Amino acid sequence: MARTMMQCQNIAMHFWGEAVNTACHKINRVYLRPGIETTPYELWKGKKPNVKYFHIFGCQCFILRDRENLGKFDSKSDEGIFLGYSLTSRAYRVFNLRTQIVMESINIVVNDIPHDHPKSTDCSNQDDGHDDALPNISSSDIEQVTPTTIPTKEPSSRVKLNHPKDQMLGDVNEGMRLRRRILNQLTYTCYVSHIEPKKV
Repeated sequence: MARTMMQCQNIAMHFWGEAVNTACHKINRVYLRPGIETTPYELWKGKKPNVKYFHIFGCQCFILRDRENLGKFDSKSDEGIFLGYSLTSRAYRVFNLRTQIVMESINIVVNDIPHDHPKSTDCSNQDDGHDDALPNISSSDIEQVTPTTIPTKEPSSRVKLNHPKDQMLGDVNEGMRLRRRILNQLTYTCYVSHIEPKKV
């Protein structure tokens, strides 16, 4: 399985150990033992394994640069190659293409879709024996249809300064109310006394 994973993604041979670790990790959680119909992980831990976090070995991933202080215009992520899963934590093992080191990080985004997959399949060599010939249609059989244009309402380039009267709430002549003005009104009406004390 490790050899197949490496050949499928064209990974260098010095990642052989990572491929074997990832293959063992997946085999222990996916393949059923004959006779008892459970996985080795289920026998060891006593619960069903979670396989939602599985990703394709050798696919492109982006690693968040959270271990270093970044400048304002520095890139927030590095491109990498997904190599597998950590043995001691919930992190992933990835090869950072910028620093050229294998590292463990939980903050990655994996692009599982291969970047060199064909956009369309070539069906020219598939011959299933069916004759899908279309009947001959003459131009006199097709009636002429005139295209109709639907008028589209273009947005106006003019900026409206005022809201329509039906959308206005409250008294129009009152003026604008600002937060500071409301706060000052509350302060003066509730807490400031207009009567000076006689005894201090």
